[in-house]
Amino acid sequence: MRINKFLAEQGVASRRGCDEIVAEGRVTINGKVAKAGDDVTPSDTVMLDGKTLSGSFDCRAPLCANEENTGDVIRRRVREAGFHADEQRMFEAHYVPEESELVQVLLSCYTRVTGKEGKPVAIGGGTYVHHIPNGVAFGCADPGVDNHMHGADEFMAVDQMKKSAVIFALAILELCR
Repeated sequence: MRINKFLAEQGVASRRGCDEIVAEGRVTINGKVAKAGDDVTPSDTVMLDGKTLSGSFDCRAPLCANEENTGDVIRRRVREAGFHADEQRMFEAHYVPEESELVQVLLSCYTRVTGKEGKPVAIGGGTYVHHIPNGVAFGCADPGVDNHMHGADEFMAVDQMKKSAVIFALAILELCR
């Protein structure tokens, strides 16, 4: 997990605010001053202004994952690494089939606006939609453009943002019919 996301999840500041805190040299990872884009693992010690922070583990597990083959294994390994592992249980896997009305409408709108065939892609993200029944995370970025997703220099071209707005508006209209 990126250092800015880790700090933001601890309630330090927004991700951008955390980038500024890291740039100020106030954060260390295992005793070394952190830099923007550094990754943090469960075995790392992260300190802000000399105080140790704790973290959580967000597992993007496949549909076949369960407590026995994933949750218990992760908790055991966290304890073996010398950390406290709480007994929080895994959330049920989130999956929306490609054949669902929502996915089909989104793909159709993407194709109509871009002229390119829309294809569903699972990239392990979509945390914000995990607890919304039948919800999907829909990003309509051009797969041919490297926008440095989740990097310090992530960007999105204005023309792509405009196309995305049209796709979203069209999808809303289609879904409301």
